[in-house]
Amino acid sequence: MFNNLQLGLIGYAQKSIQRARANLKIKGFGGQKSNRSKQSTGALGKGLGFTLKNIKDRLVVSFNSKENYGYNVEYGRKKGSMPPTSALEAWIKAKPIRLRKKSPNALSASSSTFAAKTPQSIKSAAYAMAKSIKKRGIKAVPFMSEAARDELNNADEILNLENALSKDVAEIIVIDANKSNSVKAKITN
Repeated sequence: MFNNLQLGLIGYAQKSIQRARANLKIKGFGGQKSNRSKQSTGALGKGLGFTLKNIKDRLVVSFNSKENYGYNVEYGRKKGSMPPTSALEAWIKAKPIRLRKKSPNALSASSSTFAAKTPQSIKSAAYAMAKSIKKRGIKAVPFMSEAARDELNNADEILNLENALSKDVAEIIVIDANKSNSVKAKITN
């Protein structure tokens, strides 16, 4: 039942994911620093997916990610607790960044050199980042919810879903009418 609407919702979900992937690549999206995108390794965008479930005669589309940190990017993280440093260590290893190392005889905070990514420097950087997240939190970047909302507000998408629903309703009416012995119905275009 509602096969046409299910196909329409699958199309909507796929277009929403394409838009969310584009949002992740936009520098400055969601109010972040304008010179940075949320896409560092590409794993978050590649790992986006959706499920379509029929729950109590309702079709529900849920978006998900294979990457655990997708939730924290979408909704942010409140200050007050440190994230696991193991996740930050993996991010540091994957991201093409250079770690700063303060010179022992530096006169100012701006005097620093770059250090090689050793296991110890990665651990130190991850711990420092975790402390900063605990102190400040992480600002939400609603890449998926904005994509889903924008796609649903698209006039073509609304028309597609309305047409799919009307086809399903017509099929239900024909099926119910044909259950009667006195009426024979069919759908014509």
